[in-house]
Amino acid sequence: MKILAPTILLAFTISAPFAWHAAAAQQLGPGESLIPAVGPPTPDGKFGHPYQDRGVGPLKFALSNWGGKTATDSTHNFKSVEAYVTVPTNISCNSTGDFFGPWVGLNGVQKFNTTIQQVGVAISCATGVPTFQGFYEMYPADAVYISTTTYPIAAGDVMIMWVTNTSGSYSLNLEDNGPNNTSTLWHFAVTKAGPSTAASAEAVIESPAQKYANFHSMTFYYLGGACSPACQLFQLGTGQPPIQSSDAGYGTTTEATASGIDYSMFTSPDFIMTYVQE
Repeated sequence: MKILAPTILLAFTISAPFAWHAAAAQQLGPGESLIPAVGPPTPDGKFGHPYQDRGVGPLKFALSNWGGKTATDSTHNFKSVEAYVTVPTNISCNSTGDFFGPWVGLNGVQKFNTTIQQVGVAISCATGVPTFQGFYEMYPADAVYISTTTYPIAAGDVMIMWVTNTSGSYSLNLEDNGPNNTSTLWHFAVTKAGPSTAASAEAVIESPAQKYANFHSMTFYYLGGACSPACQLFQLGTGQPPIQSSDAGYGTTTEATASGIDYSMFTSPDFIMTYVQE
């Protein structure tokens, strides 16, 4: 037995996927899981992924794995990002593989990026009807899903999402403010270590497998944040970070469009993502 034990351990270590080791290394809090409440995790364990410009048309109309708005500027350190999103009430599932959701984060659009600090709502159609679950992710670590019992989300709820960075200490927050944005039903917060500075801020809708349910439209509003030197995120002006926006899709296939973003020389803090196709 003393001879066989190391051999068995070695065989297990070699055969186990690398993703399993990365996932196992995460320290999970009460009510947190690497497996979503409904359906299997994504193949690579991630919900969000770094921005990938597909190079179709001008940057603000480029198709990418993200649909939404980003602010990035090498002269600014982004301290926080925040948005309110109402969970759609009329989602129609195209297939049980549909899996998507809105999130906000920091650091996602750096060139050769290796991290994102993000929090949002995962929407799954694994049962044939939409289900909702809060999540956060410190990419490249796997997504962490929070308890649907302690932190339930219903269609029509106004979700407030924000991330702050204090010298590499990231506070990721998700709050359910109810169907009328009038009463805080619950507030989830977790603090994780990350890069000391953030080179971008983003508010995004994303489908890890590019399988969207028909969500009709989803509005990001009260979008904002802070950076150093001082700036007002997502509003153009002297000394402000440049704004980039994109539709979601791959190649020449648009899956979700971004609108209500650009108004001449002013960038609205609100914008709408609209479903096109899966």
